[in-house]
Amino acid sequence: DVATVYDPMLAKVIAWAPDRTAALGRLDAALRGTAVLGLGTNVAFLRALVTDDDVRAGRLDTGLIERKLDSLTSTDVPDLASAAVALGRLAELRGSDSWDPWDHLTGFRLSGRAPVRFDVLDAAGQRMVLTVTGTTDDAELHLGDRTQRASAVHTADGLLLTLDGTTRHVFVRDGWVGVDGSAWHVPDAPPLRTKADAGAADGEVRSPMPGSVVDRPAEAGAFVEAGQPLLVLEAMKMEHVLHAPLAGTVELLVRVGDQVAVDQVLARVTPPDPAADSQ
Repeated sequence: DVATVYDPMLAKVIAWAPDRTAALGRLDAALRGTAVLGLGTNVAFLRALVTDDDVRAGRLDTGLIERKLDSLTSTDVPDLASAAVALGRLAELRGSDSWDPWDHLTGFRLSGRAPVRFDVLDAAGQRMVLTVTGTTDDAELHLGDRTQRASAVHTADGLLLTLDGTTRHVFVRDGWVGVDGSAWHVPDAPPLRTKADAGAADGEVRSPMPGSVVDRPAEAGAFVEAGQPLLVLEAMKMEHVLHAPLAGTVELLVRVGDQVAVDQVLARVTPPDPAADSQ
């Protein structure tokens, strides 16, 4: 792991050619062939930037990225990534070389194959269910509310995944999926809460990165609604707004000007006590 005391630029990609168009083409090809899994990078953003019409034409100014930010960035996890994770996990479950039939989870049932379920988190951190019926050679995938046919063949570093009739080489490792320079993380969802602790929602607000506190929009001890801004951090020359994860009374643990570390608890929201409200 690279510690947070180091500069976030870990690598630089340089392309050369006799003219601008060819150089941009080589740069795009190099980025498309880059696979970095296990941590977030801006490779997909750079690909979108070098293929933008204005960039290719040389129509550049300091406001270009801000104007086109929505088209240059995306936080959505495509079905391709979810399908790669599901089929990769299915292959792990059914890939034993043992002759013992109990080591092979084929899903056989007299009434038809049993589906295999994987609970993961989507890009917004919400629970999503991936269900696979069949084998990696011929699978029916249920991705949330969508159903698709897919198949996959293992390679040394991932899968040859066929989805919607298109086959692509996909890198897969520990819930990370990479293809054509883009990478997505599809982590396992935490265990579902039991009835006993269903109301014990976590109200902690943690710092997503090291930085400094530049504003506290919320008042300490005030009642806040879910999604209400609590703190503003400045990190990597950008401002990041941290919101209340639930409704309740807020306790602010930092002040404006404080330097904070990654994953440090900055605020805590305590939900109302249902028993007190009923009295």
